[in-house]
Amino acid sequence: MNIGIIGDGNTDRQILLKIVKSIVPWNVNEVPVEKQSFRDAVDRYWQNPNKSDFWFPHNSANELKRKVLETLYAAFGDFRYNSGNVTNNDVIIASTDAEHRLANSDEYFDPWAFSLTKIFISGVESFYHTMLRQGYGKENLPLIIPIVPFPSIEILVAAARNMSDYYGKKPNELKTMLYGKNKRIGPEELEDKALKHITLDSVNVIFKHIPESRPFINFLSAIARTG
Repeated sequence: MNIGIIGDGNTDRQILLKIVKSIVPWNVNEVPVEKQSFRDAVDRYWQNPNKSDFWFPHNSANELKRKVLETLYAAFGDFRYNSGNVTNNDVIIASTDAEHRLANSDEYFDPWAFSLTKIFISGVESFYHTMLRQGYGKENLPLIIPIVPFPSIEILVAAARNMSDYYGKKPNELKTMLYGKNKRIGPEELEDKALKHITLDSVNVIFKHIPESRPFINFLSAIARTG
């Protein structure tokens, strides 16, 4: 299975790839799409001070959807170029850190937080709609799975490690809790403090405690079952 991962950096992509490999029981080949990112678009989205404006038809939501769509077009082009072919057996993960903390898992369902993931889903649906109009068939389009963790990808690792009190922390505080520092970490530290803790069993823990991870994990689990 070919997979492309749009993330905020190499660490995020490695963590998401390890989750995929923990669920999918066959060979997974990463196809580079690292030139693409949603980071700037999400940062601009949060600049709106009014939380009631974080959904359609407000401009902040429309602009983010437009940027998500643009990024997916570019990632699809990179994926097709780097893989040589695209089929509906391929996967593109559309991810970025929310960069906003939640007090607990229930707060994810507050409209201001919940809307972010839904805007990404809307962008994915618009991508398929446009590509079909351009003559692509479902056989030539990858499965696109969005995941936007609050506040950052590190919360998935914290859950996998069965840590406590990871809700309510800022991204830099989560990094310090996991890695002992709020700085870039090397491959050995990433393996020791993050990747080795991500297993099929710990993915179930992530699924239980991190709501925004559930569609992502369920999609991958369905792929693993159907082969």
